[in-house]
Amino acid sequence: MIRDGWRVGPRTERSDFSGVEAGSLFSLALGDFDFHALSVAQPVLGPLFFFFFIAIIFVGMQTMFLTIICEAFTIVRGNIEYQKNDYEVVR
Repeated sequence: MIRDGWRVGPRTERSDFSGVEAGSLFSLALGDFDFHALSVAQPVLGPLFFFFFIAIIFVGMQTMFLTIICEAFTIVRGNIEYQKNDYEVVR
């Protein structure tokens, strides 16, 4: 079914294309989703695109987490020579 010139297939409750798609995708990434409604609306493409989207979001969040950890280690390693060590016996 074609509606509005480019909408194809059954619609879920949240698919209204009124400018809230980014908010819907963000809430999907945070875990607020109805998988049953997605699989009823599109039995093949709904779950496929859902798992693909979640995998990309997971990889992106994991990359950001590791980047923050690596930057923190770099900063600490750079400042370690300026820190006083009370437990060092021989200098």
